[in-house]
Amino acid sequence: MEPSSVDGALTRPLLPRERDAVRRDVRGWLHFQETLRGFRPQRSRVDATAFVALYANGTLRGCVGSTEGGADQALARAFLSAAHDARFGGVREADRRDLAAEVTFMRAPRLVGEASVSEELELGTHGLGLLRPGSFPVFLLPDVARDSRLDAAGMLEALRRKAGPDAQAGALFMFEAESVVVRRDDEAVTPGSPVDAAALWLASLVRRHGAVSFAVDARTGAVTDVGRMHHGRAASVLHALAAHGGHRALVARGRARLADEVRAALAGRVVDGWPETAPEVAGTLALAVRAGVPLRAELEAFVRERAEEVMRVPWHAAQVVAALGPAAPLALWDACLADLAKQPWAPWTVLAGHARGAPLDRVASAVAGLVDAIRVSPPYAGAVFVTRVAEVAITALTVEGLLAYPDAPGAKDAIRRARAFLAGQQLLGAAIPAGLSPTASEGAFVAAPASTLLRGDVTAHALMALRSHR
Repeated sequence: MEPSSVDGALTRPLLPRERDAVRRDVRGWLHFQETLRGFRPQRSRVDATAFVALYANGTLRGCVGSTEGGADQALARAFLSAAHDARFGGVREADRRDLAAEVTFMRAPRLVGEASVSEELELGTHGLGLLRPGSFPVFLLPDVARDSRLDAAGMLEALRRKAGPDAQAGALFMFEAESVVVRRDDEAVTPGSPVDAAALWLASLVRRHGAVSFAVDARTGAVTDVGRMHHGRAASVLHALAAHGGHRALVARGRARLADEVRAALAGRVVDGWPETAPEVAGTLALAVRAGVPLRAELEAFVRERAEEVMRVPWHAAQVVAALGPAAPLALWDACLADLAKQPWAPWTVLAGHARGAPLDRVASAVAGLVDAIRVSPPYAGAVFVTRVAEVAITALTVEGLLAYPDAPGAKDAIRRARAFLAGQQLLGAAIPAGLSPTASEGAFVAAPASTLLRGDVTAHALMALRSHR
C-alpha cells in the first residue's frame, strides 16, 4: 500500500489566504457556540480532511476529524462534532468564553516501519496514523504529544491502543501537519521583535521585591516560585535581561535580591532552592557574577577554599573560569581542558576560554565539539542532544559558545541551523498552540519540543543566542 492511499491529505502547504479564511470561519463559530446567534455557513474551502481540537483553559474538550460534505462542509462538521465529543466531556457552559480551536490538516503522509518512528518522529511536528484493512484510518495529531506528555514511543503505544484489535494488521504512517490556531478574540500582537518578546516574558518573572520565579506552566499559567539550582537559573534570567538592555530597573532589583539571598546562604542560613554541593554553589556564584551581581569577592573566596571539589565537575569549574577569566585558579582551567578528551561538547569551557582571552587554536577542539553537536539533518535539525531529548537551553548555550568564536570552521552554519531550531520553539502570537495560554506564554521558549514547561533560564539562554538578530 503506497502513501498516496492515505486519503484526505493536502498536496501542498496552506496559502495565507486559506489560513485567513479558515480563521474567519472558526472564529465566527466560537462566537456562535456562546450565544447561538449569527451562525454563518462555512466559506473557506480546503480540499483535505479537517481535524478540529477544542480547548478550554488548557484542557482538551473535543477533537474530531471530518470529510463529510467535502471541502465545502468538512471544517464546519468537524467543529460542531468536536464541541460535543463525549470522549473528552465536550464543551461545557463554563468553557464557552475561554474556548480556543486548533484546526489541523494532514500533509505529506508516508509509510514507515515501527522502528523508524523513534528515529524519525519529531514531537510537535509529526502525527501518526494507521491504515486498517476495510476500516477508516486511525490518527494521532502532533499535539497529542504535548497534551498527553508523550515521547515517540508513547505516541506509538497510544496509537496502538486507539486502533484496538486491528493495530497489528494495520500499516503505520507518519505525516506532517498544517495547523491554524483560532481564539475567540483577535490574537495578541507580538511586542516588537521575538527577542523583545522573550525579554518581556522574562521581565514578567521578576517580582516587585526582586525575586525571580522559577517556571510557568504554559497551559494554566501556574507559577513555580523555586526550583533546583534556583539562584543560578535566576541569575541567567537577569543576565539575559541586562544584555537586552530594556528592563534596567527590574534587573537592579533582581540583582539586589539575589545578592542578599546568596550572602544569607553562604552565611549558613536556610534559603529555599540553594544547592547542596560545592561545585553547584561555585556555579551559582559564577552565574551571578556573570549577571552583574556584586559577588565576585565571595566567588573568589569560595573557590580558594573549595577548588579541589569544584574542579571535579568541569561543567561548574568552567562556569567559574567564565566568570573570573584570567583571575580564576589555573587548576580549574586545566581541569576543563583535560575533560575535553572525555566530553568534547563543553560550551562552558569554550566560554571560559573566551573569558581568559584564549585564541581559537587553544580551544579549537572544544569549538569543533560544539559545531559537531548541532544536528545537520532531521529529526530536530539544528538541535543539540545531550540526553534523548532535543533541549532548547542546551542548544542555545551551544550557540552562545560559538558566538565567542564565530570565525571557527563551520561555526556560522552551525549557528544558523541552531537559531532556526530555536526560533521554532518560541511561543508567539498565532503560533501559540490552542492548548496553551497566550497570557502565560507569549514570548517564552519551551524547554523542549511539545513541552509545556516554561523555565526562566531556558528563555534566557535562547534570548542570548538570538539577540544579535535585533
